[in-house]
Amino acid sequence: MLATHASYEGDGSLEDALFDHPGARRQLYGLGLYQGAGFMSAWDAFQASIPAQQQDKGRFRFLDAGQREKPADLLLAPFKPVYLKRPSTYIPLGVLAVLATLGVQGYRVDKGSEPGLRWRAYEPGDAFFTGAVSMNAGATEEAMFRGYLFPLFHQWSGERAWVSNPAQALLFAGAHIGGVSNVPVAQGLLGLYLGWLTQRDDWKIGQAVAIHFWWDVIALSAAMFTRHDVPVSLGSFSIPVDL
Repeated sequence: MLATHASYEGDGSLEDALFDHPGARRQLYGLGLYQGAGFMSAWDAFQASIPAQQQDKGRFRFLDAGQREKPADLLLAPFKPVYLKRPSTYIPLGVLAVLATLGVQGYRVDKGSEPGLRWRAYEPGDAFFTGAVSMNAGATEEAMFRGYLFPLFHQWSGERAWVSNPAQALLFAGAHIGGVSNVPVAQGLLGLYLGWLTQRDDWKIGQAVAIHFWWDVIALSAAMFTRHDVPVSLGSFSIPVDL
């Protein structure tokens, strides 16, 4: 998910404010929906313009206007077996899941000796929040970066993928600066990989959406399994949230 800002002050960590304070959750999700609506609208308008662009100006010939994806296709993509059964989907997600599990276990072991620390349980509300945020980020960010900006850069660069794919991945990584990391290398590499998949799939972004969704689910869930009891309250301090 892109770096989004909520408000926070108190003695707890930023993650505790996000994951445990209802106000922070509502604010984050509301901002995400507002941002995502703009992303989806830009992508949908771009998709609708392709036939005219091809016919009148000879642009975007590499796109198949007859197989246009719709917003509903993106929302359903994370649950389509055709994407989930591909090694290019389950291998990177499996690697992430293993790394996340090891990271959580190591964190809990390292912190487990602290006096008075009590781990918080994973609750139904956590699953809803995780799924909702991941769905919004997976569908709308892929629509913007791989569905809109990538083909735009590809056209501008004379259909040179070695230029257009790194360009969209760099913007994707840059949009995540100020969250969990100020050097979002992982996001940049993920953007490159999803761009490669998009071009391989004839510029359809369904598989990229599926991977992005489950990637965020794993990352958010791992973070929630490291929560512990701390005092949390909202106020005027800015929280960067990045997944």
